[in-house]
Amino acid sequence: AFLPVYKFCWSNLCNMLRIKTELLRRCAGIIKIKPHLRNNRAFLCEVDRPFAGHVPRQLSHTPSGASVVKLDHRGFVKVTGGQAPDLLQSLITADVHCLDEHCPTSLYTMFLNVQGRVLYDVILYKLSAVGDTSFLLECDATVLGELCQHLRKYKLRKKISVDDVTSEYELYALFDSSCADVSSHISGNHRDSLVCSIIDPRVSLLGSRLVFQHTSTDVSSLFTNVSDSDAEHYHVRRFKLGVPEGVTDLPPGRALPLESNLDLMHGVSFDKGCYLGQELTARSYHVGVTRKRLMPLKTSSNISVSELQSTKVSSSAGERAGVVRNLLNGYGIGIIRMKFNGMDLLTRTVMNEDVILRSSTPEWWPSL
Repeated sequence: AFLPVYKFCWSNLCNMLRIKTELLRRCAGIIKIKPHLRNNRAFLCEVDRPFAGHVPRQLSHTPSGASVVKLDHRGFVKVTGGQAPDLLQSLITADVHCLDEHCPTSLYTMFLNVQGRVLYDVILYKLSAVGDTSFLLECDATVLGELCQHLRKYKLRKKISVDDVTSEYELYALFDSSCADVSSHISGNHRDSLVCSIIDPRVSLLGSRLVFQHTSTDVSSLFTNVSDSDAEHYHVRRFKLGVPEGVTDLPPGRALPLESNLDLMHGVSFDKGCYLGQELTARSYHVGVTRKRLMPLKTSSNISVSELQSTKVSSSAGERAGVVRNLLNGYGIGIIRMKFNGMDLLTRTVMNEDVILRSSTPEWWPSL
């Protein structure tokens, strides 16, 4: 009982005094030092917490050819006003001020409820305009109304406008193994309609995300030298990488941010200050043990979640091992206890047939 308290006290002391990493490495063997993701401040990272603070590695292989997918299942909310950064800073897990300090145009983050559970996962885009502070929030299209209502609830008297602008924009995911310039794939007549293009802030192997002003042009006219793919290709790719997206993968009010790999995808700041749901997230982080993680699944048959008797999966010995969140074309994603990773897990279909699932560790995760 004394050891976690000892580590926690050392972590707080380290953050307050900003002791240099080189000096801290000489401390007792029960701790090790990792640099913070966005500054040089050192913090303590316990040996039994292998994930927090690491930068994801990239996969060693990429599919050949260039392809593009239109993401109709995603929508946009626009937040405009001089106090928009303050509002977002108080509600999201990431540090919105990093968009100014480090010059990225986007970041991945989540909105939490007061219990610290996930409400919405979003990719935040900062729009550059003279005299205007605007952000585009890309989220699941089925919860656009709820997200707008959530933002308006907490804006109080701030001079901010919150609008559903899905009809004004189109979103595409571009996969190019040659790492060519994104603009080289856009038809010259339509380059002016490109609002922004980014490498996916979660995992770079998810390709580039391109936001266009809404046009009636089809994909073949908008892009050159790419093949038109479908949404299934995009989702299977996500599942193989273990990246959640939307309310199916992250059920509102049930999913936990660290179990959903938010720390691995640079979606949370542990020194930005208070935000809604921060207490449970910070406490879970400093305790240092995450026993379950959202992981890729490979199934023995091509079934969907609706064909299962239950989303619960168990080990061959009958122990509860986790929960399936989504399945498609033999691949899926689910919350799995780390001790069962790589083992054959069992569930049953509504036809009372056995289904074998096996989780795997994504290659972009840090080394254990």
